[in-house]
Amino acid sequence: MQDNATENNTNFQQTKQIQEKQILEMYYSYGENKQKLDSISKHTDDINLHIITQGYENGETIVIRLEFYNQIRNTECIIHNNQATITNLSKD
Repeated sequence: MQDNATENNTNFQQTKQIQEKQILEMYYSYGENKQKLDSISKHTDDINLHIITQGYENGETIVIRLEFYNQIRNTECIIHNNQATITNLSKD
């Protein structure tokens, strides 16, 4: 009986962890093909920001505070399949 209760508690904790809303990764890419930038790049135009999340439902939004070229702006992103992409960061 106790083994069953322990297993149910473990399953509950695992499910709770999966459902927590988190940003797992953020990375930059460039160009229409969204080529991932792995290091410092000479590209300054057509830069995209990719946000990988967990626990968000499709259509939920997150607000990202960006500082780009010494300008600060808050950008709202819509999550789809636990991902969001902000394209052309350098354009107003």
